[in-house]
Amino acid sequence: MKNVLALLIGFFIYHFAEAQAVWKADSNHSKLTFTVTHMGINDIFGLFKTFEAKATTNKADFSDAVFELSVDVAS
Repeated sequence: MKNVLALLIGFFIYHFAEAQAVWKADSNHSKLTFTVTHMGINDIFGLFKTFEAKATTNKADFSDAVFELSVDVAS
């Protein structure tokens, strides 16, 4: 019984250590802004209201991370 329990625990640790992690931006608590400098003297600020952002990784150090951003430019 102890061997079966140890095997199951080892399997779950291995499985979750290799699991893919996905983070998504919370649209209620996130914002996507930009700034454009006009003729070097004035900054114009803008805000996109509709967007989706996601980061996907398999490694804890994010060395293989893939970032995706989709924006409704009319927003």
